[in-house]
Amino acid sequence: MSSLSQRIAGFIANLPHFQHDKLDGQFVAVRLTDGSIFVPVPESEDGDNGLLTVYWQGDPARKTSVVGASFASVEIVEACRYWVATGIHKELQEAVQFMFEHYKFKTGQNLKRESEYELVPESMQRLVKYLGPEIFKKFLGL
Repeated sequence: MSSLSQRIAGFIANLPHFQHDKLDGQFVAVRLTDGSIFVPVPESEDGDNGLLTVYWQGDPARKTSVVGASFASVEIVEACRYWVATGIHKELQEAVQFMFEHYKFKTGQNLKRESEYELVPESMQRLVKYLGPEIFKKFLGL
């Protein structure tokens, strides 16, 4: 059985702006637009949290760790924009929702929130609904 970070890297590598590759005998995803390499973090170090090590522009000196789910959601939207622009899909929102469900099927991890108010404490949800979520997003720096 593969770890969550391996499943995320495998999913990402199948998006149109990525390709599969191997680095030191390990499966990785490489972004075609800039050469950044996304490496699954070993399960013993990750605790099955879905972390990936990123070598920006393929440079081993410029590395960082990213949360795979956060990274995946951004890359899925980018792939869906490509598919809409090339006529493969008609509606961006439908394509994104489909890919989020496909991601969940492939990795077991859910990317979509049930509500835009999910991050707001219950005691403030009425106020957010009254004033509008955009005001609070700006206030929170989102």
